Amino acid sequence: MRNLALCALCVFATITLIAAILTVSSPVPSQGDMQPYTNLLLPTPTPTSTPTPSATGQPSIIIKEPKETPKKETLQMTDLKIGPSSYPRTLAGAYSTAIIDDIIDYMDTHGLNIYRMSIYYTVSDSVRNSMIQYFLENCSYDLIVCRHVYDPGGSLTSSDWAEIQNWIIEVAGTFSAYADRLYIEPVNECGDSNLGTRTQTLVTTFRNAGYTNPIVVNKWEQNWSSMAITDPLDKFYSGMHFYFNTWSVSNAQTQMGYAQAAGLKVINTEIGADSNEEGSFSASEVQEVNDFLGWCSDTEHRTISNCVWMRYGLQNADTYDTLGLDWPSIAPESPETFTITAEAGANGSVTPSGEVPVTEGEHQAFTWEADEGYKVDTVLVDSEEVVAVGSYTFWNVTANHTITVSFIEEDAVNVSVAASADDCTVEPALTYMQALTDDWVGMGRNATGDSDRNSGLRFLNLTIPDGATILSAKLTGKSYAAYDNTVNLKIRGELSLEPATFSTYANFAARSKTTSAVDWDISTAWALGETVESVNFAAVIQEIVNQEGWASGNDIVLFIENDGTAGTTRRALRAYDYAGNSDGASLYVAYTVESNPLVAVIMLRLRSDV
Repeated sequence: MRNLALCALCVFATITLIAAILTVSSPVPSQGDMQPYTNLLLPTPTPTSTPTPSATGQPSIIIKEPKETPKKETLQMTDLKIGPSSYPRTLAGAYSTAIIDDIIDYMDTHGLNIYRMSIYYTVSDSVRNSMIQYFLENCSYDLIVCRHVYDPGGSLTSSDWAEIQNWIIEVAGTFSAYADRLYIEPVNECGDSNLGTRTQTLVTTFRNAGYTNPIVVNKWEQNWSSMAITDPLDKFYSGMHFYFNTWSVSNAQTQMGYAQAAGLKVINTEIGADSNEEGSFSASEVQEVNDFLGWCSDTEHRTISNCVWMRYGLQNADTYDTLGLDWPSIAPESPETFTITAEAGANGSVTPSGEVPVTEGEHQAFTWEADEGYKVDTVLVDSEEVVAVGSYTFWNVTANHTITVSFIEEDAVNVSVAASADDCTVEPALTYMQALTDDWVGMGRNATGDSDRNSGLRFLNLTIPDGATILSAKLTGKSYAAYDNTVNLKIRGELSLEPATFSTYANFAARSKTTSAVDWDISTAWALGETVESVNFAAVIQEIVNQEGWASGNDIVLFIENDGTAGTTRRALRAYDYAGNSDGASLYVAYTVESNPLVAVIMLRLRSDV
C-alpha cells in the first residue's frame, strides 16, 4: 500500500506540473476575447432531417436522385488533404446535385480526398443543407463548407460575426453525424485586423457548445502568429489564398514557412493559376500550381493541404487538364506487415498460435489456457518474462515479436474420507441416521418414498491458506450401483472452523450451513463402480475459508441435500466402509493466493451412490 500511495503521489505531481507548463506556454486570449458574441443560437440546435430545398427569391436548385450505390472509398485518408474548391452551382446560379455527382466522380478519377464547397451567405438554409447532405451521403470524402463572404477590407462588424457564429453552429448541429468529415470555414478571406481575436472567440464558443468539427479560417495579410488559435481539440486550420499570376511559388512557400514556424496546421482553401479564371490561364502558371502542390506534398511539408479553385462546379477543370495540372498522389504507403510468433509449451494452449501476421500500427491480443491439473509457469514476451493473467496484447505493432507461454503441474493434495464417522446418510422426515458403518452414502429419496435422503462428508487437514481465492472445488467418487434416473441435489458446507465427526441425527441436524449452495442435477447414467464427478462448488468452499480464524490444516464438512427429487428416486456413492476402505469420496480444491501465483490443490474423490 505504501508503494501504491507513493505512485499515486508521483502521478498527481506529474499531472500538476504538466498542467502548469501548459498554462504558461499556451497562447490564451484575453478575458475579453474569450467572451462569446451575443444573440447566438445556443443551446445546440436540433439537427434537421433531410433538408427540403425551397426558397422564394433564393437561387434555384436542381435535385437529382441519389445514386443507388454510394461512392466507394478509393483512399485511406491521410493528414494531407488535396481536392477541388468551387461553388456547387451553374454559371446561371442553379445549385444542382448533378454538379456534386460530377465533383465526386472527378475526385474518384484523380485520387483526391476533400472538396471545399463555397456557398454564398445569402443562400437559403434548405439549399445549402441539400448540397451538404448530398455530398456527405454519396461519398466518403471530407468536405469543407465555406460561408462565402469576401471581406479583404475587414469591414465585418461584431453583429456580422455573431451571425457567422450562428451559421456555423446551425450547420454543425444539422450534420452532427458527420462531425469528423465536415470542416467548417466561417469566412472566405478576411482582412480584419482583429481576425485572430474574433476567431478565438468563435472557436471557444463553438467548442463550449459541444461541437467537434474541424474549423478552417484563411487570413488576408495579418501576421501568422495572430492565427495561433487555442483549440482544445487541435482541429483548427489556417491558410491563405494563392493565385500564381500574382504570387510566385517561392513567396508562397515563404508564407507557408511562416505558418509552420507559428505552429499552425494549414489548409489553403483556394489556390489557382490565375485569379481572372480559366480564360486567362497559361501553361507556366499551371506549372507553378504543380510546383506548389508538389512542394506542399513532400515528406518535409506533408501537413500543408490545398484546394484548387474550379469556380462554378468544375468550370476550370478542362483548362487545367489541358494545360497539365498534376495532382499529387496522396495514396498512403502500404503499411508493413509484421509477424508475432506465439508458442505454448506442453499441457496448455495459446490462441492464436503460430506465426500471426499483424498490420503495422494495429494491435493483437493473445490468450492462453492450461490443461486440467496444470497452471501457467511463465509468459515470455520477446524473451523477457512479463506478469500477465490470461491474456497479453501487443499494441501499435511496429516490429516482429514473440510470445511463449509455459505450463507446470499444479501443486495438489488429495483428501479423501478417512473414517467411518466421516461420512453418513440421514432421512430428515424420519429424523433418522443410517449406520455410520454402511458402505454407501445416499442422495435423493429413500426406498419407501417417505423422506429425502441427504448425506454428509468430512475431510481433514485441508492445507488452504488464509486469504486464498478458490478457483474450483469438486467431489469425486464411485457409483454404488448402476443408475439411469434423474436426481436434483444441492451442495452446501458447514460454516465451522473445526467441524466434528458425525454421530447422531441430532448432531447432524444442528450444524450451521453456508449461505452459498450449488445445484447438482444428475441425469446422466452411472455404471456400477464408475468414477463420477460433481459440479464446481468453489463458492461454497470460498465462504468456508473466508471465515475469520480460518487457517491452513482446518477440516471441512460438505452436505449433499435433496433438492426436489420426488418418489423413491435415488442414487448413492460408495462410502469409506465399502470393501477395502479405499473407495470413499474425495475433495478437490484449487486455489491461488494474492501476490503468489502458486495454485495449491486439494483433491476430493468421491466414489458413487446407492
